[in-house]
Amino acid sequence: MSLDLELLWFVVVLGGVLAISWYGAGSSGLTLAYLISLGFIHFWGGLIHALSWYHGGEADFTQLGFDQFTWAVTGLAVGRLLLAPIVSKHFPISEARTAAPGLAKWSLVTGILLYGFLRTLLSNVPSFGAVATCGGALFIAGLCLFAWEGLRFRRPTNLVLVSLGLAFLPFFTIVSAGFLGYGAAATCVVVSFLACQVRSRIFALFFLSITIYLGFCTFMTYMRDRADIRDEMWDEESTFGERVDRLKTTFTNFEKVDFSSQEQLERIEGRLNQNDLVGRAVFMLDSGEVNFADGETFRQALISIVPRIFWPSKPVTAGSPDIVSYFTGIYFAIGTSVGIGQVMEGYVNFGTTGVVVLFLVFGTALGVVDVRAARKLRDGDTLGFIIWFVPGIALLQPGGSLVEIAATTAASIVLVQLFKIPFTMRRKKAVAELADISASVWRGRSTARPVTAKLKS
Repeated sequence: MSLDLELLWFVVVLGGVLAISWYGAGSSGLTLAYLISLGFIHFWGGLIHALSWYHGGEADFTQLGFDQFTWAVTGLAVGRLLLAPIVSKHFPISEARTAAPGLAKWSLVTGILLYGFLRTLLSNVPSFGAVATCGGALFIAGLCLFAWEGLRFRRPTNLVLVSLGLAFLPFFTIVSAGFLGYGAAATCVVVSFLACQVRSRIFALFFLSITIYLGFCTFMTYMRDRADIRDEMWDEESTFGERVDRLKTTFTNFEKVDFSSQEQLERIEGRLNQNDLVGRAVFMLDSGEVNFADGETFRQALISIVPRIFWPSKPVTAGSPDIVSYFTGIYFAIGTSVGIGQVMEGYVNFGTTGVVVLFLVFGTALGVVDVRAARKLRDGDTLGFIIWFVPGIALLQPGGSLVEIAATTAASIVLVQLFKIPFTMRRKKAVAELADISASVWRGRSTARPVTAKLKS
């Protein structure tokens, strides 16, 4: 298939996911967020190589990598659009809980406490640090729930506050850590969630499109001055005011997306063309220069689920630069973060078959979680929504390794099970009190019956 047709196929699949989110069994936006994130690191890199005026990068490697990306998108589409609805119907339907009062605010506060404070303090404590890190996902879920309450109960203040929060998030993660990606990923989840919840499809499409465009402009502006920004943000002697001034200097000269600019196209090539790395891995493996992993990274992902507190010497750690270097032949500077991504990981294990099967399974699993979270929200079971949605956010790492996804998902499940304890106890207490009141009323009526009968006689 030509590159042009493969690019069109991605757009078709994206439209199909959006359509089933609107007209199918419902969606909490998880699949849409994953597909958008996956497209950011693959689609745009392929698109610039389809432009006749761009001649940078390695077109052959990009084409090889984009071929595998197309197979991945196909597997994801079959899993999400066909298999996930079937599997979801066979899941047992648990008793719907009533909405937990104040859950959105408690999710936000707990998320900030865990990710903003305890994450650093517990970073060296096995397992506890991983659970605290998942506080970021709990915060994102709280934002979604807060926005949903604004839509359902007609509270425009909620929506205004969420919109301001989304505009602030990317800049906060730049100031605090020097990275744009964390805040952008969080914004993508919330925007995808809202696009699946608002009733006006035209407004949802506009909202989604303008967010993607502004996000792309922010990326271009950030990448232009990234070196200077990180020098300022990573300087231990830099004050908060100096960091803010550095961002003001950058974003007062906000750069719009211009595909005729060779400089901008090179930025996309350098940071958003995962196809190049995938293509190099395909070439290395097919030429016999390196051997296939034969499921080794899958095995490591299973091992990563075991909490380190129970297995202190566990031989698996997050991160994948060494794996990427082995399969691509490219060696990166120390401290450089380079994720293997699910497309490459599927291929280095079992070739194209590995890519298709991995994304078929992944699309089905993500689709089931997506539908279940949406169903809980539709039934008003906000706590059930959090229980499904937070681990679902952990799955949204298209550029990461399966080890990272498995470990983060396991930690997220632990977090939501701990988080639900006080709300479950409060609900049980309320049910018990209601039962006592009902019993008292029933006893009172039983006592009054003889008197009533005697008066009638």
